[in-house]
Amino acid sequence: MSEEIPSSPPEDPIRGVAHAFCETGTEGVIWSLQDEKHISPDGKQWSYDGLNCLEDGDFLRVFNDAARKDVLWEGEIKLKYPGTLEYNRGVQDGVDERSWAKMFFDEKPAILIKKEAYIKVKADAAAKAVQQKEASDLARACHEGVEVDPLKPLRIIKPRQ
Repeated sequence: MSEEIPSSPPEDPIRGVAHAFCETGTEGVIWSLQDEKHISPDGKQWSYDGLNCLEDGDFLRVFNDAARKDVLWEGEIKLKYPGTLEYNRGVQDGVDERSWAKMFFDEKPAILIKKEAYIKVKADAAAKAVQQKEASDLARACHEGVEVDPLKPLRIIKPRQ
């Protein structure tokens, strides 16, 4: 898949279903996720309070099954607007229009991390990767018998001759 997020992101993702929202005045489809907290138990009534329109920079993971085990598509939202689309509703960059639309019209189960929270998730993941690299470099230096000065930024210092 195009992007990876931790299996337990620090911010709770919004759980619900992918939805091709449209009504009078939208002049086409707005790709969105309907929060399951705002769907009636029988599934017949949805509240506008649970409508989350996708924006560039959001992270979306769409599942192929209700158990949310089989990931159909995931990645950071980057909508493109080719002139050939009717009503110019946009489509995910790198995904063909039919495949993209089918996930939403089929109302597949999905999770959404809004842009603000996803930026934090990416920053935390980058910081963790730096920490892991530094720890790996230190372990390798110790294994190779290289001196490491704890007062300086971690870098390999050649062994004494």
